[in-house]
Amino acid sequence: GFSGSGFSGFSGSGFSGFSGSGFSGLSGFGFSGFSGFGLSGFSGFVVAVRFSVFSWFFILAVSTSSGVSILFVPTFVISLAKTADGVVAKYIGPYRFGQLALAIAIFQVVQVMAQMGCDNIIFKRVSQKVTSGIKLIYSTFLVRGSIYLVLSTFVLLYFIPKSDFVNLVFLISVCLACLFTSLDVFVIYNDATLNSKFNTIANVVGLIIGLALRYLIAYFELSMFYLSIPIVLTTLIPFLIRMYYSPSIPFIKSQNKIRYNKYLII
Repeated sequence: GFSGSGFSGFSGSGFSGFSGSGFSGLSGFGFSGFSGFGLSGFSGFVVAVRFSVFSWFFILAVSTSSGVSILFVPTFVISLAKTADGVVAKYIGPYRFGQLALAIAIFQVVQVMAQMGCDNIIFKRVSQKVTSGIKLIYSTFLVRGSIYLVLSTFVLLYFIPKSDFVNLVFLISVCLACLFTSLDVFVIYNDATLNSKFNTIANVVGLIIGLALRYLIAYFELSMFYLSIPIVLTTLIPFLIRMYYSPSIPFIKSQNKIRYNKYLII
């Protein structure tokens, strides 16, 4: 197939051709058709994975020669994420997928409101004084979480009478996922301390686990309720990783906590 574009292979066994571009079977990479995965019912999905894997290694080679090899990891995961969205949308149907997308959009707005613009404030404080920035993060942790919980409670109370059980499960799972994102301000701390590479690694670990669970749920045709698990884990895992490697909590006096919260709110 693809003879018009010079790809005389693509016979269905997994890159057995590619003679037009000089890749005879991609034997150097060892991808001989993905027969070991047994995804015979997902022909379109397998083709998408083949494209993603090929682009991953291509970007790896380019990045290695230019000295920025970290770029290949997020590109590969983003490619799989787009494929996962298509698989999940086909599995749960457009109606349920639309409900899930609406829940994500709503709670992302709640997340932004709960953060109160603290990302810029924390970034500037950590850049100037690291210890003071850490105290600001821990002092305002409870306030940001409380604001998010209050706002999300109002949102859930508004949608509960209008939602069925499946939609309610999606709403609660997205609510929890955005909660962890709202509390995960150590992303800002790592950016301010020039440690963005750690953020990338933590995010990629969460995305890979979440995407793998989505594929398994769709492939084995499990109940759509199980989709709430990867939704939550995608943000929970990076949050726990960053919390585990976060700097130790300094001693903060009660009056200083009040002062930091006023600084953030006002």
